[in-house]
Amino acid sequence: KKENTIVLNNLFDFATWHGFTKLRMHTDSTLQVYDALTSSLGYQLRTFETKVCPQFETKETPLEAGARLQCQTQQMKKGSPKPGKKVSTNKTRH
Repeated sequence: KKENTIVLNNLFDFATWHGFTKLRMHTDSTLQVYDALTSSLGYQLRTFETKVCPQFETKETPLEAGARLQCQTQQMKKGSPKPGKKVSTNKTRH
């Protein structure tokens, strides 16, 4: 129940945020709402990450694992990984 509410709030915020991004002309008031909505979306995503994600154990598909390894290989060839990126060889992700 609690997780469902969080997911529904995320979906609503994403849909509303997407609607605002599609506007062709913004006014001061729409920009204020858009700014508040962007902050709300960030809060909702952090809530999802801390309260919903730990409830589920997920695993990479073979395709995802291959793509991750290919990306890591390319990053190693270039030098070090991008700042802020976590490089993990763990096949289980949360």
